[in-house]
Amino acid sequence: MTEMRARRGSGKTVVIVILAVVGAMFLMCAGLGVAILLPAVQQARVAAQRQVSINKMKQIGLALHNYHDTYLSFPPAFIPDENGQPRTSWRASILPFMVEGYADEYDYNTAWDDPGNQVAATTFRDAFASPHVTQEGYTPYVAVVGPRTAINAQGRTGFRDVIDGTSNTIFIIEDVNHPVKWSSPNDISPDEVLQRYQQGDFPESGILVLMADGAVRLVPPGQAKALELLMDRADGQPIPIDF
Repeated sequence: MTEMRARRGSGKTVVIVILAVVGAMFLMCAGLGVAILLPAVQQARVAAQRQVSINKMKQIGLALHNYHDTYLSFPPAFIPDENGQPRTSWRASILPFMVEGYADEYDYNTAWDDPGNQVAATTFRDAFASPHVTQEGYTPYVAVVGPRTAINAQGRTGFRDVIDGTSNTIFIIEDVNHPVKWSSPNDISPDEVLQRYQQGDFPESGILVLMADGAVRLVPPGQAKALELLMDRADGQPIPIDF
């Protein structure tokens, strides 16, 4: 009798050990599965966010084109007030071509940082929102502004001035590390773009750019010369990159 009880106890112990081993193996497999899946999930998330940014930039490009159809030029980087100070940014200028109802909210006769326009800036913040920027009302979509860029502060330019071709000239870039208030007249110069690019101050994959033809491209790392030429609308030089 005692022997039978011992055998039963031994059997229970074996079962418990087997269950423990199976459970441990299950947990290990589950953990391994999670470890394998996490990078894939992260990659999918990054890809989805990039696609959102691409679509947003394409919408901005379409608005710039529609603005040109109406005014026969691109918007200047900013419209100055009577004292020559920036009053209205190019982003606010293309707002009518992106959002309905803007006319009742945004006052183009006052400065961008006027209290009334700050309310409008909140109302229309989603027009230039990005999945990469968590600050409400801020955007990474900035124009490259200089004397030889497609959008500049020295006057209005149009398709006629893009001598290098619209597929070889940058409108705006996605600067995720230095977002600005979407309604502000803050943008970036070609020199600043090159400096940040060479310092690695952009995503590892490269920098998303909106071309003057409305296409969105990725300029990968190590292409500083190509980036420099792409920001100049009339340098007449071939682009040393196929992207």
